This record gives sequence, structure tokens and C-alpha cells, in this order.
Amino acid sequence: MLTPEEEWGNLCRKILCSFELLRHVLREKAECSEDFITIFDPPYTLELFRKEEIIVLRANGEELAILRPDGIEVIAASEGDIEVLREWCVALTALTFRRYITRTKRKKTD
Repeated sequence: MLTPEEEWGNLCRKILCSFELLRHVLREKAECSEDFITIFDPPYTLELFRKEEIIVLRANGEELAILRPDGIEVIAASEGDIEVLREWCVALTALTFRRYITRTKRKKTD
């Protein structure tokens, strides 16, 4: 059984490993560049930084939490803020998985 830190680290690694695919999928719904993706979900902003290997949750410009492959650093986040971060992480990993399944099925039918 994984510790909470290990679970957060796994979510972070999955998201960062899928950065290119997420950038493609989110290109019309987020601000994307080669090195970062910024997702706006007022009052929250979720920032994915590929080179720095971090995911930052902000609210109204204030840094609330930083997610890294080795765990999470809670700066000023409430339990509700952390739940928002968890929901986004789960959604981003699920989005990648669904996209992969769709692509795999297409290749099999071609």
C-alpha cells in the first residue's frame, strides 16, 4: 500500500510523462507552450512545468501547493484546495488514458 506522498508522486509522474499528449488535448482549453501548461479553473490555476517537473496549484495568484514526483508541498492550501488538486490530477490522468484507448482502437481497425 502506498503512502499519501507516494500516491501524490505517482500522480505527478503520470501527468508529467503525458505532458505532450496533454498539451495536444488541452491546446484549445488551456494556455500551452513547449514547457508549460496553464489550466484556468477560477479561482484556481493549475500550472504544469515540464522542465522543472512540478505542478503548482494557485488561487487568486497565491501559491497553494506544489506537486513533485517525490510528493506534495502544501504551502497555504486548505483541505478543499487539496481536494481540487486531487480531482484535477485524477482527471488529467484519466484524460490521457481515454485518449490512449481511443488511439489504440483506431489503429486496430485501420
